[in-house]
Amino acid sequence: MAALDSSINSTAGSSTTSLNAECHELEKQHATNVRPTPFYRRPLILALAFIAAAALFGTALGLGVLSDQFASHRLTTLLARADARPPPPSPTRTLTEGTVSSYTVGAPYPVIPIQQLVDPSQFILSPTFDTKASPQTREYSWTVSEVIAAPGGINRRMLVVNGKYPGPTIEANLGDRIVVHVTNKMSNITTIHWHGQLQNGTNWQDGVFATTECGIAPNTTYTYSWVVQLTGTYWWHAHTGALYNDGLIGALILHGRDDVYGFRSRPSDTTRPANVSYDGDIIVMVNDLYNLFSTDWVSDYLTQKDSPVFGAVPLPDYGVMNGIGQANCSAVPAGQTCERNGNAGLYSSVTVAPRRRYRLRVINSGALVAWNFSVDAHTLNVIEVDGTEVFSRPAQSVAIDVAQRTSVIIETDQRPGAYFMRSHMLEEDIPFTLASQVKDQKMVMRYSGISSSITPNLTASPPTLPGSPPRNLNTDTLTPIVSINPPPATKQITLDIDFAKDAEENNELRAYFNGSTFGRPYPGYSTIDAVKGSYLNNTIPVTNGLFVTTDKYEVIDLIVNNHDPGSHPLHGFVPYILGSGPGDYPAGSLDLTKTFVNPMRRDVYTMQSSAWAVIRFVADNPGEWVYHCHLSSHMAAGLIMTFSIQPAKVAQFTLPADHTAECNTIRSSGITAEA
Repeated sequence: MAALDSSINSTAGSSTTSLNAECHELEKQHATNVRPTPFYRRPLILALAFIAAAALFGTALGLGVLSDQFASHRLTTLLARADARPPPPSPTRTLTEGTVSSYTVGAPYPVIPIQQLVDPSQFILSPTFDTKASPQTREYSWTVSEVIAAPGGINRRMLVVNGKYPGPTIEANLGDRIVVHVTNKMSNITTIHWHGQLQNGTNWQDGVFATTECGIAPNTTYTYSWVVQLTGTYWWHAHTGALYNDGLIGALILHGRDDVYGFRSRPSDTTRPANVSYDGDIIVMVNDLYNLFSTDWVSDYLTQKDSPVFGAVPLPDYGVMNGIGQANCSAVPAGQTCERNGNAGLYSSVTVAPRRRYRLRVINSGALVAWNFSVDAHTLNVIEVDGTEVFSRPAQSVAIDVAQRTSVIIETDQRPGAYFMRSHMLEEDIPFTLASQVKDQKMVMRYSGISSSITPNLTASPPTLPGSPPRNLNTDTLTPIVSINPPPATKQITLDIDFAKDAEENNELRAYFNGSTFGRPYPGYSTIDAVKGSYLNNTIPVTNGLFVTTDKYEVIDLIVNNHDPGSHPLHGFVPYILGSGPGDYPAGSLDLTKTFVNPMRRDVYTMQSSAWAVIRFVADNPGEWVYHCHLSSHMAAGLIMTFSIQPAKVAQFTLPADHTAECNTIRSSGITAEA
């Protein structure tokens, strides 16, 4: 994009031209009107005949071998188990996330009105926040608890932080230390994961239950302390079971001194060109919700209770934008109540000034569905994806998969009025429907001076914009502004994704990487402790699920073959996306020895249905790191594996006292939790 390329190096005072006019012809070569494959996640089983175990400090990767005996591609026998484990310790009491079921009348939780549940101010970022300030410590105290609330109009059990949903926004700069004291007042074990952050040197602060920590037990406090090492739009969420789908989510906005895009008038910042700056910065968190508590619908999925199609994931009932949505009162579960007629006429809202530029940081913090996001009558100019700043590209709408983030700039150049921001569930290939499901969610954007009583026109779909920008932009094709060519690969690994019912797990549905599934974790233990050899003389194996070890610096090419007819938002590291195509990867179809010039990089990429993809990442960060599908149902089914990077250095980690204390508390109390 010539105009934008030159503007990055220009001085202050550059003309404020429309972003649409800034697109260079070179960028048009990357443009595509293809929307990602719809995001239905119905596991269809390819036959597996072999599962290999990865031993502690081993370097081998177990490879799933497809059996050609079964024309139906259904697994009939599992010949081995990679997650075979000795019996866990024998506590006398069990407390799982399912101990307290969905809300019923008389449940002992406080009721929080929607006006108190949501804090709109935390979605508006201030232009006075100094992104050039010296590194500092930013400290927070959080209490997580259980309440009854109705974000979509139907009362349900919710998990909140300091009484709010979504939870507090954290805003910080590169090099800042984040300290969060988390007090758990729930009946469940929990953890907090700082999505997308490197945690280089602080692997134990990654917040992944059973991998980097044992979990925060009820009525205890744990302190997270880590340094910001990546910048952009991120989010934090619980990483125990599917608890984040019940409310434990929040935005994590991290700035860098060298960010290209930013406010026009930051303190200490007078050099940013006008055409890469904006006047307002707004967070838009979009997520699906179920009327049931997560353990209930996850259990239904694993047991395939009332499933209309083998492997079908229960569909969410509705969605919310910045904590408020519209549910269907006809779908109220037994014992629950519907308020405000499903929130009819109640929307999250934001006010904008005319003739200004606004950055919208859209975060998909949901469980299952991708969202198609748009703003009525306003062109979206995509500028950032998963923390990677990109050359601006216009679009009418963008598809955002689970855990992905996309920043867009809009210009408020329309007639002053009220306009809808829209989010539409992408589920086109689901072979069944949920009659009561509300697929379309809205949020109101009002120009200043427009009465709050004025609501936008309730059209069935967003209007088509003039100029024909792409209706659905494929964000994987964008071009990063900071050009990085990935180093040559030193190691190649192939992963196959499959699903099957498992006779050894009560015939539950399980998900597999190379025939290996992440099973139920040991209460009070974590992979990082096992690798350190700090307890039980390593008699508990660390290989829960597929376990890949690298003993030195490696650059890994990961070839992923998805045998499932549904897509998967895969998360782990910040990989370069090298290529993809239908079916299994044809050997030699990509010249992996060539130099790849500035490919797109992001921490969540969509693995398309029945397709292959090749990604490359640098494994130079010592620790135990999970790589997984970010669909909550698939995580619960075991679509998680572990990369053990330089375990000899992990063994030298000095873990904080409260890490050991939380493990001891859980072991001694007999609490267990299902991941």
